[in-house]
Amino acid sequence: MIYAEKVQALEQEWIKIDFTYHPAYVEAIKKVAGARYNPKSKFWSVPYANRKEFTEIMKNFLVLWRGEKQEAGGIDENTIPTLPLAKGYTVRYDSEMRVEEATGFKSKPLAEYQVRGFNSIYSRNFLLLCDDCGTGKTFQTVTAIAAKREAGMLKRGIILCKASLLYNWQAEIAQFSDCGSKIFAGSPAKRLKILSELISDPDWTFLICSYETFRMSLVEMKKLHKSLTLDFLVCDEAQVIKNPGSAIGKAVHKLKIKNIYLLTATPLPNTPLEAFNYLKLGGFVSNWWAFRKRYGLFGGFEDKEIIGYQHVQELLAYFKKHMLRRLKEDKLHELPEILFRTVPLTMTSEQKKMYKNLEKEVELALINKDLKENMAVLERLLRLQQISDSPLLLAPESGFVGAKILALDDLLATITESGEKAIVFSRFRSMINILLQRYTHYQPAVIHGEISTNAPDEEVSARQKMIKRFQQDDECKVFLGTLGACREGINLTSSSHVIFLDCEWSPAYTEQAYSRAYRIGQKNAVTVHFLVCINTIDQIVQRVLEEKRLMTSRLLDRSPIEEAILKLSK
Repeated sequence: MIYAEKVQALEQEWIKIDFTYHPAYVEAIKKVAGARYNPKSKFWSVPYANRKEFTEIMKNFLVLWRGEKQEAGGIDENTIPTLPLAKGYTVRYDSEMRVEEATGFKSKPLAEYQVRGFNSIYSRNFLLLCDDCGTGKTFQTVTAIAAKREAGMLKRGIILCKASLLYNWQAEIAQFSDCGSKIFAGSPAKRLKILSELISDPDWTFLICSYETFRMSLVEMKKLHKSLTLDFLVCDEAQVIKNPGSAIGKAVHKLKIKNIYLLTATPLPNTPLEAFNYLKLGGFVSNWWAFRKRYGLFGGFEDKEIIGYQHVQELLAYFKKHMLRRLKEDKLHELPEILFRTVPLTMTSEQKKMYKNLEKEVELALINKDLKENMAVLERLLRLQQISDSPLLLAPESGFVGAKILALDDLLATITESGEKAIVFSRFRSMINILLQRYTHYQPAVIHGEISTNAPDEEVSARQKMIKRFQQDDECKVFLGTLGACREGINLTSSSHVIFLDCEWSPAYTEQAYSRAYRIGQKNAVTVHFLVCINTIDQIVQRVLEEKRLMTSRLLDRSPIEEAILKLSK
């Protein structure tokens, strides 16, 4: 990628430009008036007055601008009506464009942006609905499909979601519509029985199925499609299908369905190439290797490493036509402020010794180019994160809790003594188990495992009970959760503090996690705390997250300055 930043030097404003060397980059940037290279700093620079020319010449590459606020990209909302397109549906707005009265809807929309989302699904056969977490993607989807059914535009279809969210979807379908829903889950024998019932009694609209069950039940799904015709496919948390080579990434293409709606707040968790499977479902691309070659910029060893991205204007054009993306900060004006706070910590002496020993192993392994050894490096990097969390994760017999748990002791005490609640997240289930034993006096609620595909109703019910207890029981002061199990389908608005002991490598996953508290229904300002041990992998993770956030923002969103420049250049 190319990183650009506005800087002040020699009493003049400049664009500071940094990138991994590629001849295409150099050839292009040399065409910009005033471009110069500093061999000492290894940075290029361009007078800021020439930004318009720089943007135009470099437009086909992925340029990430540091320090600039991005605005939501995708379909221009002004082209979408604010009044419902479906017959029998009406809304009346107040001066702030919040919905005061509505007819046709079982549950009233919140504001004009939800009506526009309703209209987008109602009027389209394909849509990437990429609104922020907590803005009501489920409401928009269910109500629009119900309206299409009423209008005779479709009859029934499938909702794919994670196993832990099956019953969330069923509850929200009942809340937002009068359409029938069925859950397709259980053992093979149970699924065959459900299939027979679905075909013999087709009085249903929504079939709710986990991704894994769908993958295992393609034969049954094809039989159902042949018998009744499935008219729509909804992929919730659609980033699950982003890998075209994965089993589920392939399975979603096996049924030819007319209406496809992909819901995700994180369309590109890591790279622009993750757009492929979405665009393939829409019928816009077909071959993965051709897509990769077209949009990846190759360099490195034997020119096989993707070091950047090209022809990004073409990808932007796809998103401009087929993605609807609204940000919480722009639409949920009633939401309070959110504050991000990094808490720098110095590891304890015992913790630091363990960390340094493992760090030396990692450095030695990186010198080795053997694939097996490189895989071992990944495992060691994970262990570095565990040590920075607590030595107890790798050496429980040591009794060394580490800097983060000591800091967490004080932080939770301060939060709870003020009458507030806190959410604590970690990647590691073993870490959550340690905290569960340590903080029994807070009567914590805990969710630390994914729901299995064939999970009994009791397991799902226990998960919902934990959420309900944290939300409603004043004695339950703390929620403990693993990031993998708690990023989606959980409403934890009774808390105004979210604490990350560690982070995954995707900024989108981090946002999903803190959005459990920062969403519709939150009345208080939310503080997100990142506990970071200095001079450790924690700081590297934070830097990587920032770079990935910039990349996603550049491809999906556009800064006001860039928007103005592009308009002037037309």
